[in-house]
Amino acid sequence: MDKNKNFIALLSLCPLGLTNDPSPGQCARFIDINKNGFCDYSQTISGTLTTNYHLFPLFFILSVFYGITILLAHKKLLSFATHQKIWNFFLLITFLVSGFFGIFLVMKINYGWQSTISNLLFWHVEAGIIMTIISFFHILWHWKYFKNYLKK
Repeated sequence: MDKNKNFIALLSLCPLGLTNDPSPGQCARFIDINKNGFCDYSQTISGTLTTNYHLFPLFFILSVFYGITILLAHKKLLSFATHQKIWNFFLLITFLVSGFFGIFLVMKINYGWQSTISNLLFWHVEAGIIMTIISFFHILWHWKYFKNYLKK
């Protein structure tokens, strides 16, 4: 399967709905990063989308790490409470990273904010993938609670 997907999309971020808005622009959000004389928010973009995210490798790594911590807990080398604290900590960190990067992306899109962090979208998605995988572990711990809750 070809992971590269061709796309043509109208960049619909122009708050005024303009196309190829020339410099100096008709609104305060004017930005011209590519220096072509038109607001980047009002231009049509086309190209090849090649971003590959790491769903299966991350799932495998986290599953192995989870297996190690649960094995250590079963062998009483680690308490189950510590096992859960480790994974709750990772869940919190990935939530914060994904959330903050999401806010930064909104600020970048809506207000023209320039970030020094490269690939914000990539890291936002990667943190979201990790958070989702860990969330499944969390749901498994509390399965009886959810099952009883749904019965009521």
